[in-house]
Amino acid sequence: MQQIQRIVIFRTDRIGEVILTTPLIKALKEKYPAAHITFFTSKLAEEILQFVPRIDSIHTFDTLSKPNFFDFLKLILQLRKGNFDLTLISNPHKYIHLAAFLSGIKNRIGFSRKWGKWLLTHSIKDVRSEGKIHEIQANLQLLNILDIKQDLIKPEISVPEIFKEDFKQQICELNLDPTKPIISIHPGSSYIYKRWPKEYFIDLIHQLLKSYSAQICINGDASEKKLCEDIASHFSSNVVSLAGKFTLKDLTIFLSLSNLVITNDSGPMHIADALNKNLIAIFGRGNEGTGPNRWGPKGPNSYILHKVPGQCKKCQDQDCLYDYECLKMTKPQEVLDLIAKNQLLGKSKED
Repeated sequence: MQQIQRIVIFRTDRIGEVILTTPLIKALKEKYPAAHITFFTSKLAEEILQFVPRIDSIHTFDTLSKPNFFDFLKLILQLRKGNFDLTLISNPHKYIHLAAFLSGIKNRIGFSRKWGKWLLTHSIKDVRSEGKIHEIQANLQLLNILDIKQDLIKPEISVPEIFKEDFKQQICELNLDPTKPIISIHPGSSYIYKRWPKEYFIDLIHQLLKSYSAQICINGDASEKKLCEDIASHFSSNVVSLAGKFTLKDLTIFLSLSNLVITNDSGPMHIADALNKNLIAIFGRGNEGTGPNRWGPKGPNSYILHKVPGQCKKCQDQDCLYDYECLKMTKPQEVLDLIAKNQLLGKSKED
């Protein structure tokens, strides 16, 4: 596979999964520096890719909802027009595998699930759910077929300085001071079994306000607006809910300007990690395939809090029998201690 000039990568699901697939780009560019790289992703995650280096073009094919026949036909036409030499499919999907086959891409690499065994030219067994290796490493294993050996490459997001400067005006309009430290807190997540208790976030914010001179922003999408506003309502000053106010692009720029991000296992966690921000990630669930061993942040400034009750031999997710004890085991004081120990916000008021 030496004559590789045009490459297309597929990862068409959620924000975190997409970000953890982007290390493929850096590895491919090192092997094929002149190659043109196209990335197909979901509409949900599309905006984040404009901040990922080395991507030449971005398209969408959404598998978060069931694609219709016309979407499938459009995908085939786009792939034929792209004249690709190679495709890497990170999230197995029958329609994507079939489209890659029908479009005539010569080299098709992916996982053996969902017709991959028959429609791909090269496939490997998908054992990611076992959680024995990180999601990044699992994706990079696809490159072994190309004789590219990579253990782990941390995701990279780069926000241009001009975007940051322009966004500071928007911060002022939200009654925030861009010259003062900003703590960005994300109490939501895609599933309830990933959410640290709301009361814990409230307790943590009380302690943060006592200990540090900082502005605290509660962030989330429109579906998390009530949760964020409920938390913010407990405070009269220095705490504001920004839920539903940002696009994904805006949120990425805002996180690049934040001094500390505290979050559940979520898309914003992966964004903050790729930005190399000071990050505290709170995980629940005991299964290796759903825990930080597979999904945790890998940045030098990222810290993980994760505990598993002894009775949880197999996580039941939304059917939890123990009222999400795994999340409740991590206390607000542990977050505060982690911040102080690593000076993630500098010195406290008491120092």
